[in-house]
Amino acid sequence: MSKRAGLRHIGIIGKPIVLVSFIQNGGFELGTTYWTFAAGASIATDIVHSGVNSTREYGIGEYIQQNFSPSISKGIMVEFSFWLYAETSGANIVAVTIIHDGGVETIFNYLVAFAYTWYKKNILADILLDSTITMVEGIKVAAITYNTERRLDDFVGTYYA
Repeated sequence: MSKRAGLRHIGIIGKPIVLVSFIQNGGFELGTTYWTFAAGASIATDIVHSGVNSTREYGIGEYIQQNFSPSISKGIMVEFSFWLYAETSGANIVAVTIIHDGGVETIFNYLVAFAYTWYKKNILADILLDSTITMVEGIKVAAITYNTERRLDDFVGTYYA
């Protein structure tokens, strides 16, 4: 196989592939800018994954949300993830709602496996496996069990332009 034939699958030869971020202010360094905070969710500075800010969700139903304009085709997404921290484990569940295809909401629930530890939640795999999702319009992350400290930080969403 020639070198030239091997490069065809990544695009036009000689044209660089550009990685574009569709999440704005994913580390919350600009506070609540680009995000909607509801029902008591807030910016936190005491426990962060990186930088100086994260978000704090304590009570059931507290959430943060960001809408994307324009919407993003799941077929060009490269990464869609965030970091999660909680002070309890077990039945502690965080709901990630993907808003898509004209306002449809699909919920993925993630269990907090370990307390007092940051861990990465990669939600792209779940989006790719769901045949009802084609165009992603936003994300909402909510606490749905326990009244316990949770932190969310370093949201990343990228696609090839």
